[in-house]
Amino acid sequence: MSWTDERVELLKKLWGEGLSASQ
Repeated sequence: MSWTDERVELLKKLWGEGLSASQ
């Protein structure tokens, strides 16, 4: 699996939302 900038940004967005929701 290749990690494209698009995929990385998507993961960062999901992680950011998850962390914000847990807090």
